[in-house]
Amino acid sequence: MHGRRQNAGKLDGNTKILLGTVIFFALLTYAVLGPGGPLHNNDEISRMHIMHPGHAAHAPVAPPVKILTKGGTELEVDTSAMESVFVGNLKVAIWTEDGPQPMFVIGVDATPPFMMAMPDIDKEGVGKDLHRNAIIEAPTTRFFQFILQERCALSPELVVDLGANFGYFSTYSAVMGCRVISLEAQPRLGAITNATFHLNNVQKRVKWHNHIVHFDPDAKLRIHYNLGTCWACSYVEIPRGPPGPDSVDVSAVRVDSIVKEDVLLLKIDVEGFEVNALESAEGLLTKYNVENIVIEWNPGMNTNAKTTKAKATEWLHKLDDMGYVLRHYDLRMQYPKDGLKEESFPILGKTWVIPREKMEDFDDFTFKGNREANIWLQKRQPR
Repeated sequence: MHGRRQNAGKLDGNTKILLGTVIFFALLTYAVLGPGGPLHNNDEISRMHIMHPGHAAHAPVAPPVKILTKGGTELEVDTSAMESVFVGNLKVAIWTEDGPQPMFVIGVDATPPFMMAMPDIDKEGVGKDLHRNAIIEAPTTRFFQFILQERCALSPELVVDLGANFGYFSTYSAVMGCRVISLEAQPRLGAITNATFHLNNVQKRVKWHNHIVHFDPDAKLRIHYNLGTCWACSYVEIPRGPPGPDSVDVSAVRVDSIVKEDVLLLKIDVEGFEVNALESAEGLLTKYNVENIVIEWNPGMNTNAKTTKAKATEWLHKLDDMGYVLRHYDLRMQYPKDGLKEESFPILGKTWVIPREKMEDFDDFTFKGNREANIWLQKRQPR
């Protein structure tokens, strides 16, 4: 009995090997997922990892899969970061903190091409358009290529994406070599957007933030999901009571509290909160050089933004005073072109300059019909 008790206190060879293996993989997991590791993110999606630490226990590691875009471009999907891959319909499952999230990987026929992860391609508007056309918002996609492709190939210029949604323009900017600060109000889009960043190997170029951009960082605001319409359909509202099952409170932030350097391109697509976004970026616009601003301009869309037509026009005048030329570049909104200066650019195509004396009329046109207008504000070159 005494000898057996002595042996019980020792480890045999196989046990030592097993224990050493466990310690090794524990240290490796910490090195990868812990602070400073390549998959650790200190921002709002810090607990979401595409690669689950126990991935091998869930599914065999699959080889890379090559997919074709509708335009015939071949893209390679690195499936090592996925639970499973169904090549026939490009459906994948990506591991999140809530378990496997089914996704579709769609190739985008932009220049250069890239990939998008989508939760749905039948009901979701963005996913449906991508699946059908292999591109979304073609005029703005061309605009990004026109502004960013050559500049970011030379140096990693900064792009700020307000209202990033699924990360389409954030990813496209990063694929072209830009650094990106990406802000999105819907917290549920974090895992999917991060998956897209990893699919394109640009996760180190993008900083994603889950905030509503607002001039008042103490504002109490809420995201309400229209889940019966599409997966990512939502609107910002002012809380009246506790959040329900289809809503979540989201903190507000001023853009100029996050971005404190020159910006090549500021993109704003915030569903009626455009003036709030501009007010939150006023310190950035006055203290740093923001060369280009592209806005989906529809300031009368959301009454919760409390934007009047006079306030919207006041901000267009203020941008004119800051030295920006205002151009309208999307033909979907048929604003009368009579008397407007027409200009044409490579890749982008035709644009129309909206002079200061026409800005009030331009806002009147958008407010009356609740119309969206794609506008480009470019800093005038110093004389």
